[in-house]
Amino acid sequence: QRAPVISAPDDLTYEEGYTGHSLVWTAEESNPRNYTLVLDSEKLRSGVWHGENITQDADGLTPGLHRYWLLLNDFFNQSSLSIVLVNVTPDAHRPLVRSVMPIQAHATPTTAVLQVQAQVWDLNGVLNVTVEWRVQGNETVESAPMREFAEGLYVKGLGEFSVGTTIFYRIVATDNSSARNTEVTGWMNCTIATMVREPTPLPVWVTLLALGGLSTVTIAAIYFRTRTRRK
Repeated sequence: QRAPVISAPDDLTYEEGYTGHSLVWTAEESNPRNYTLVLDSEKLRSGVWHGENITQDADGLTPGLHRYWLLLNDFFNQSSLSIVLVNVTPDAHRPLVRSVMPIQAHATPTTAVLQVQAQVWDLNGVLNVTVEWRVQGNETVESAPMREFAEGLYVKGLGEFSVGTTIFYRIVATDNSSARNTEVTGWMNCTIATMVREPTPLPVWVTLLALGGLSTVTIAAIYFRTRTRRK
């Protein structure tokens, strides 16, 4: 009799956060008995083995080199051991920051409230998102965390500003990977615009009145012409 003959999967390397990785061992054995599967120094599972393939999900490992140990035993107390290496590299990608947009809301005839929103995504999740801003003519940079208003959509109100004020702002996003990758956008700006409705110029009113009068004359002519035909 011989020990089980194991066909092991190739060693594996993937970047932190990526999924879809699994290991499959096959073996030839006429009298299978049991198996034990260990990851590094922790036993994952063990039990009766009937000769079937042994499959293990390899996703979600921390960065570093990991070892999977598979031990197969037969009814004649003969054993075979297979070791597969899985190397997980740190996340090398910064978060994606998209659709950064300033939103103004009327506060008073001479001021408006400014809010900034941005879409942020990362494969390993987002740890935090902040917005930094300063007012034109003032070099002091303020910073505040943004709130996740909906999935991946972050918002933050910057305050109330006078009409004509220019505010410079940028987004800083850090992912939740072991590397804590950070994306910093370039500076963008927004000038507060008036929310007061401008009065309608006199020539426009004159034109509208003239068109209204013409419409009235036309409607009256059609009405009386129709009445004359009916008679």
